[in-house]
Amino acid sequence: MLSIVVPCFNAAATIREALDSALAQEGELEVVAVDDGSHDDTLQVLRSYGTAIRVLSGPNRGVSAARNWGLEEAAGDWIVFLDADDLLEPGAPAAQRKAAARAGADVVFSGWSELAQRPDGQWRRGVTRFVDMAAIQADAQLVFAREVLPPPGAILYRRSLAQAVGGFRPDLPVVQDVRFLFDCARRGARFAGIDQVGALYRVVPTSVSRRSVRAFWTDVARNASDIERCWQADHALSPARLAALTDIYNNAVKQLCRQDDPGYAQPLEALKRLQLPIWRRNRALGLLARTCGVRAAGRAARLWGEAA
Repeated sequence: MLSIVVPCFNAAATIREALDSALAQEGELEVVAVDDGSHDDTLQVLRSYGTAIRVLSGPNRGVSAARNWGLEEAAGDWIVFLDADDLLEPGAPAAQRKAAARAGADVVFSGWSELAQRPDGQWRRGVTRFVDMAAIQADAQLVFAREVLPPPGAILYRRSLAQAVGGFRPDLPVVQDVRFLFDCARRGARFAGIDQVGALYRVVPTSVSRRSVRAFWTDVARNASDIERCWQADHALSPARLAALTDIYNNAVKQLCRQDDPGYAQPLEALKRLQLPIWRRNRALGLLARTCGVRAAGRAARLWGEAA
């Protein structure tokens, strides 16, 4: 059986479309909707579906906690985490399950298309993307450490794997999706993909990753530090992985300096500790922050960014 878990927070405007796309999937399935303390009419919309879906409702604890609650309650052998403003394409999870059976996979990706809102308020399909399966097969942990990957609705997980990993990380509120994939890879998951679009992803300017550069790069830096510890513990810091950490840490230094955030110091110290190359401008920003303060370094970083 397939379980589709839908975390919801103030999603009354889009949740009905998401649920209808989930209920339209073929085969035996259940839809578990988790209301994460919404203040709008989300819960009323969920309850209007009666017994067609299972509804869980509790205080606001964030999307990771909502997904994890749904994971605990799910009964299916396979699971999809569908965001409340996204849509599943007909037949995609069934195609993913067939691919999993053929490949003996635990995680199966589909393609995904962006939904962009036009000035008239209508949503139209935009760019379509697929993961690089060759890169994932070569080093899945490396890909999941540094790449932006599909929305959750485009990924089918074996439920036993998701439970063994321990669910999504509440302490990484912005990058918890990609970190979950990294944890699956470190657990030894096998990956496959299908050559069809499985999910439609709404591009929403109010998402955390878009509205708060500081929150996003704080999460990126924290996640990179944790991944570094994992690789150190596994004795798996290959040259390619060190190169990835070099890019991630340097970008975090630059972006956090632009936000006048003293958190820039953590990725800068990580580069020094690992004896990795520090970009020339980042060296200058670190010196400026120590001598003149973080705001002065931030102004310089923003000026350099405008001049680039």
